[in-house]
Amino acid sequence: GRMMEAEEAHRLGMIHHLVPAAEVMSKSLAIARELASKPPVAMRLDKQRFYEITEPSFVDAIAAGRRIQGEAYATGEPARMMEEFFKKRGRTIGA
Repeated sequence: GRMMEAEEAHRLGMIHHLVPAAEVMSKSLAIARELASKPPVAMRLDKQRFYEITEPSFVDAIAAGRRIQGEAYATGEPARMMEEFFKKRGRTIGA
């Protein structure tokens, strides 16, 4: 990844609101009040549904990570990239 300015993150839809520092608390409270005014059961169920469909279990996440890492290392690319990294710095792996 890379660092980006708030304006770019806003333009890309990564953040919903862009406000001056002095207005952060008032904007946050306004959003909180808006959310608090929604029907509580619907909000609770929406939140529960969101977590259930977006958060894999810890075991599933570890298994996916192991599988993906295995696929990456099976290609030899990570080893080549590490070798190239060290070579540019005048070193070799294991030295």
